[in-house]
Amino acid sequence: MSNVETLKKLGYAYPQQNIPAETWKLYGEVFAEEDPSMLARAVKNWIGREQWFPKIPDLRTELEAVVYEDGFDPRPWYIKQGWTKDKLDELLWEVEAKRDPKWGTYCTDEPKEQPL
Repeated sequence: MSNVETLKKLGYAYPQQNIPAETWKLYGEVFAEEDPSMLARAVKNWIGREQWFPKIPDLRTELEAVVYEDGFDPRPWYIKQGWTKDKLDELLWEVEAKRDPKWGTYCTDEPKEQPL
């Protein structure tokens, strides 16, 4: 479904609004680059919650909320990468050991063994 068709659902939900064709064209241009599924969710959310036809800034704010909710993941970034804490510690050790050869001697009680 195209973004224009998605936006036209607003006209079906608010039939009391007489939306001119030029307004639909403008809305279509403004939201042309948006992800169709995200826009569809934003329109559905708006229709389910509000009693009035949205202005462009209203719909833009709703779309931003949908995109944020979809992308929001409270897990730490290393878990999102599929890494364990041990893997992260190992990578940190490698980076810090290259940066500072004495890294293991004063940053921890148990210095990591140096490769032979």
